[in-house]
Amino acid sequence: MFATGRVPRMKCSKVRMLLSAMLDGELGRSEKEAVLRHVGSCERCRRELEELRRLRDLLSALPSEPLPLGVRMNILSAVGADLSAGPVSCEEVRQALHLLLEGGAPEAVERAVRAHLDICQGCAREFEELRRSVELVRSLPKVEPPDWVVDPSRYVERVGRPLWGFSWALRPVAFATATAAFVALMVLGIWRGVAIRGPEEVAIRTSKRATASTTVQRPMEAPAPYKGRVSE
Repeated sequence: MFATGRVPRMKCSKVRMLLSAMLDGELGRSEKEAVLRHVGSCERCRRELEELRRLRDLLSALPSEPLPLGVRMNILSAVGADLSAGPVSCEEVRQALHLLLEGGAPEAVERAVRAHLDICQGCAREFEELRRSVELVRSLPKVEPPDWVVDPSRYVERVGRPLWGFSWALRPVAFATATAAFVALMVLGIWRGVAIRGPEEVAIRTSKRATASTTVQRPMEAPAPYKGRVSE
Protein backbone atom coordinates (compact mmCIF):
# COMPACT_ATOMS: atom_id res chain seq x y z
CA MET A 1 0.00 0.00 0.00
CA PHE A 2 1.15 3.47 -0.87
CA ALA A 3 1.01 6.16 1.74
CA THR A 4 -1.62 8.83 1.38
CA GLY A 5 -0.51 11.58 -0.98
CA ARG A 6 2.48 9.60 -2.19
CA VAL A 7 2.74 9.14 -5.95
CA PRO A 8 3.58 5.56 -6.98
CA ARG A 9 6.59 4.96 -9.17
CA MET A 10 6.08 3.58 -12.69
CA LYS A 11 8.16 1.51 -15.04
CA CYS A 12 9.25 2.79 -18.45
CA SER A 13 6.92 0.43 -20.35
CA LYS A 14 3.91 1.71 -18.41
CA VAL A 15 4.92 5.35 -18.83
CA ARG A 16 5.31 5.04 -22.62
CA MET A 17 1.80 3.67 -22.87
CA LEU A 18 0.44 6.72 -21.02
CA LEU A 19 2.42 9.50 -22.74
CA SER A 20 -0.05 10.03 -25.57
CA ALA A 21 -3.02 9.94 -23.19
CA MET A 22 -1.32 12.52 -20.97
CA LEU A 23 -0.82 14.91 -23.92
CA ASP A 24 -4.49 14.52 -24.83
CA GLY A 25 -5.57 15.28 -21.25
CA GLU A 26 -7.08 11.86 -20.66
CA LEU A 27 -5.18 10.92 -17.47
CA GLY A 28 -6.36 11.42 -13.97
CA ARG A 29 -4.45 13.54 -11.49
CA SER A 30 -2.59 10.68 -9.80
CA GLU A 31 -1.56 9.00 -13.05
CA LYS A 32 -0.40 12.27 -14.55
CA GLU A 33 1.74 13.05 -11.48
CA ALA A 34 3.26 9.57 -11.63
CA VAL A 35 4.13 9.96 -15.33
CA LEU A 36 5.65 13.40 -14.79
CA ARG A 37 7.69 12.16 -11.84
CA HIS A 38 9.09 9.29 -13.90
CA VAL A 39 9.82 11.52 -16.90
CA GLY A 40 11.68 13.93 -14.64
CA SER A 41 14.14 11.22 -13.62
CA CYS A 42 14.32 9.14 -16.86
CA GLU A 43 16.20 10.66 -19.79
CA ARG A 44 14.92 8.09 -22.28
CA CYS A 45 11.25 8.59 -21.45
CA ARG A 46 11.70 12.37 -21.36
CA ARG A 47 13.20 12.29 -24.87
CA GLU A 48 10.33 10.15 -26.12
CA LEU A 49 7.83 12.57 -24.59
CA GLU A 50 9.45 15.50 -26.40
CA GLU A 51 9.41 13.66 -29.74
CA LEU A 52 5.77 12.74 -29.23
CA ARG A 53 4.90 16.35 -28.36
CA ARG A 54 6.67 17.68 -31.50
CA LEU A 55 4.88 15.13 -33.66
CA ARG A 56 1.55 16.08 -32.15
CA ASP A 57 2.18 19.79 -32.79
CA LEU A 58 3.19 19.04 -36.38
CA LEU A 59 0.03 17.05 -37.06
CA SER A 60 -2.17 19.68 -35.48
CA ALA A 61 -0.64 22.32 -37.79
CA LEU A 62 -1.68 20.43 -40.93
CA PRO A 63 -4.81 21.68 -42.73
CA SER A 64 -7.82 19.58 -41.87
CA GLU A 65 -9.77 18.10 -44.78
CA PRO A 66 -13.44 17.24 -44.24
CA LEU A 67 -14.51 13.67 -44.74
CA PRO A 68 -16.34 12.86 -47.98
CA LEU A 69 -20.07 13.05 -47.68
CA GLY A 70 -20.57 9.32 -48.14
CA VAL A 71 -18.06 8.41 -45.43
CA ARG A 72 -19.43 10.95 -42.99
CA MET A 73 -23.04 9.87 -43.54
CA ASN A 74 -22.17 6.21 -43.17
CA ILE A 75 -20.40 6.91 -39.87
CA LEU A 76 -23.31 8.96 -38.56
CA SER A 77 -25.78 6.31 -39.66
CA ALA A 78 -23.71 3.54 -38.02
CA VAL A 79 -23.67 5.30 -34.66
CA GLY A 80 -27.38 6.11 -34.89
CA ALA A 81 -26.91 9.88 -35.11
CA ASP A 82 -29.52 12.23 -36.53
CA LEU A 83 -28.50 12.83 -40.14
CA SER A 84 -30.45 16.05 -40.36
CA ALA A 85 -28.62 17.58 -37.43
CA GLY A 86 -25.46 18.57 -39.31
CA PRO A 87 -25.64 20.81 -42.40
CA VAL A 88 -24.42 19.50 -45.78
CA SER A 89 -22.22 21.88 -47.79
CA CYS A 90 -22.63 22.58 -51.50
CA GLU A 91 -19.19 21.13 -52.21
CA GLU A 92 -20.13 17.83 -50.59
CA VAL A 93 -23.37 17.71 -52.56
CA ARG A 94 -21.58 18.34 -55.89
CA GLN A 95 -19.24 15.45 -55.14
CA ALA A 96 -22.20 13.13 -54.53
CA LEU A 97 -24.41 14.11 -57.50
CA HIS A 98 -23.03 11.39 -59.75
CA LEU A 99 -23.86 8.80 -57.08
CA LEU A 100 -27.48 9.87 -57.23
CA LEU A 101 -27.59 9.55 -61.02
CA GLU A 102 -25.82 6.19 -61.07
CA GLY A 103 -27.99 4.78 -58.30
CA GLY A 104 -25.03 3.85 -56.12
CA ALA A 105 -25.50 6.35 -53.32
CA PRO A 106 -26.10 4.98 -49.82
CA GLU A 107 -29.52 5.67 -48.40
CA ALA A 108 -28.17 8.15 -45.86
CA VAL A 109 -26.28 10.08 -48.54
CA GLU A 110 -29.26 10.17 -50.88
CA ARG A 111 -31.53 11.57 -48.16
CA ALA A 112 -29.01 14.25 -47.21
CA VAL A 113 -28.36 15.30 -50.82
CA ARG A 114 -32.02 15.47 -51.78
CA ALA A 115 -32.78 17.51 -48.66
CA HIS A 116 -30.05 19.95 -49.69
CA LEU A 117 -31.33 20.15 -53.28
CA ASP A 118 -34.75 21.17 -51.98
CA ILE A 119 -33.32 24.31 -50.37
CA CYS A 120 -30.37 25.18 -52.67
CA GLN A 121 -31.26 26.45 -56.16
CA GLY A 122 -27.65 26.46 -57.37
CA CYS A 123 -27.04 22.80 -56.57
CA ALA A 124 -30.48 21.86 -57.90
CA ARG A 125 -29.72 23.59 -61.22
CA GLU A 126 -26.34 21.87 -61.47
CA PHE A 127 -27.96 18.51 -60.72
CA GLU A 128 -30.52 19.06 -63.49
CA GLU A 129 -27.83 19.95 -66.04
CA LEU A 130 -25.84 16.89 -65.08
CA ARG A 131 -28.93 14.70 -65.36
CA ARG A 132 -29.68 15.96 -68.89
CA SER A 133 -26.08 15.38 -69.96
CA VAL A 134 -26.16 11.81 -68.68
CA GLU A 135 -29.45 11.13 -70.46
CA LEU A 136 -28.03 12.53 -73.71
CA VAL A 137 -24.96 10.32 -73.50
CA ARG A 138 -27.06 7.25 -72.73
CA SER A 139 -29.31 7.96 -75.74
CA LEU A 140 -26.40 7.73 -78.20
CA PRO A 141 -26.38 4.57 -80.35
CA LYS A 142 -24.05 1.87 -79.20
CA VAL A 143 -21.25 0.97 -81.61
CA GLU A 144 -19.86 -2.51 -81.41
CA PRO A 145 -16.06 -2.60 -81.53
CA PRO A 146 -14.30 -4.73 -84.16
CA ASP A 147 -13.45 -8.31 -83.36
CA TRP A 148 -9.71 -7.63 -83.24
CA VAL A 149 -10.30 -5.06 -80.47
CA VAL A 150 -12.38 -7.44 -78.37
CA ASP A 151 -10.13 -10.45 -78.99
CA PRO A 152 -6.70 -9.63 -80.52
CA SER A 153 -6.00 -13.35 -81.02
CA ARG A 154 -8.54 -13.42 -83.87
CA TYR A 155 -6.56 -10.80 -85.76
CA VAL A 156 -3.36 -12.82 -85.37
CA GLU A 157 -5.08 -15.97 -86.66
CA ARG A 158 -6.49 -14.10 -89.67
CA VAL A 159 -3.22 -12.46 -90.69
CA GLY A 160 -1.08 -15.50 -90.01
CA ARG A 161 2.54 -15.62 -89.07
CA PRO A 162 4.27 -12.27 -89.63
CA LEU A 163 6.97 -11.98 -92.27
CA TRP A 164 9.61 -10.96 -89.76
CA GLY A 165 9.40 -14.46 -88.35
CA PHE A 166 11.54 -15.65 -91.28
CA SER A 167 14.07 -12.82 -91.15
CA TRP A 168 16.87 -15.01 -89.83
CA ALA A 169 16.43 -17.49 -92.69
CA LEU A 170 16.34 -14.77 -95.38
CA ARG A 171 19.37 -12.78 -94.24
CA PRO A 172 22.04 -14.78 -96.24
CA VAL A 173 19.94 -14.60 -99.40
CA ALA A 174 19.36 -10.88 -98.97
CA PHE A 175 23.09 -10.23 -98.44
CA ALA A 176 24.05 -12.19 -101.58
CA THR A 177 21.41 -10.38 -103.64
CA ALA A 178 22.59 -6.97 -102.47
CA THR A 179 26.23 -7.81 -103.28
CA ALA A 180 25.37 -9.00 -106.79
CA ALA A 181 23.32 -5.86 -107.44
CA PHE A 182 26.19 -3.62 -106.30
CA VAL A 183 28.70 -5.37 -108.61
CA ALA A 184 26.28 -5.13 -111.53
CA LEU A 185 25.85 -1.39 -110.99
CA MET A 186 29.61 -0.86 -110.90
CA VAL A 187 30.14 -2.77 -114.19
CA LEU A 188 27.28 -0.91 -115.85
CA GLY A 189 28.69 2.46 -114.77
CA ILE A 190 32.15 1.66 -116.17
CA TRP A 191 30.70 0.41 -119.44
CA ARG A 192 28.52 3.51 -119.87
CA GLY A 193 31.53 5.78 -119.31
CA VAL A 194 33.55 4.02 -122.03
CA ALA A 195 30.64 3.93 -124.46
CA ILE A 196 29.88 7.66 -124.10
CA ARG A 197 33.42 9.01 -124.35
CA GLY A 198 34.75 6.44 -126.79
CA PRO A 199 37.89 4.32 -126.54
CA GLU A 200 40.14 6.95 -128.19
CA GLU A 201 39.06 9.78 -125.86
CA VAL A 202 39.52 7.59 -122.85
CA ALA A 203 43.01 6.58 -124.03
CA ILE A 204 44.00 10.23 -124.73
CA ARG A 205 42.78 11.41 -121.33
CA THR A 206 44.55 8.55 -119.64
CA SER A 207 47.86 9.34 -121.39
CA LYS A 208 47.57 13.04 -120.57
CA ARG A 209 47.05 12.26 -116.91
CA ALA A 210 50.07 9.96 -116.93
CA THR A 211 52.24 12.61 -118.63
CA ALA A 212 51.14 15.30 -116.23
CA SER A 213 51.89 13.09 -113.27
CA THR A 214 55.43 12.23 -114.54
CA THR A 215 56.45 15.75 -115.55
CA VAL A 216 59.16 17.16 -113.30
CA GLN A 217 59.34 20.89 -112.84
CA ARG A 218 62.73 22.31 -113.80
CA PRO A 219 64.51 24.47 -111.26
CA MET A 220 64.98 28.16 -112.06
CA GLU A 221 68.38 28.99 -113.57
CA ALA A 222 70.40 31.91 -112.28
CA PRO A 223 70.95 34.77 -114.80
CA ALA A 224 74.34 35.01 -116.55
CA PRO A 225 76.81 37.55 -115.17
CA TYR A 226 76.81 41.01 -116.76
CA LYS A 227 79.55 41.38 -119.34
CA GLY A 228 79.02 44.96 -120.41
CA ARG A 229 81.72 47.51 -121.06
CA VAL A 230 83.29 49.04 -117.99
CA SER A 231 83.80 52.79 -118.18
CA GLU A 232 87.34 53.99 -117.81
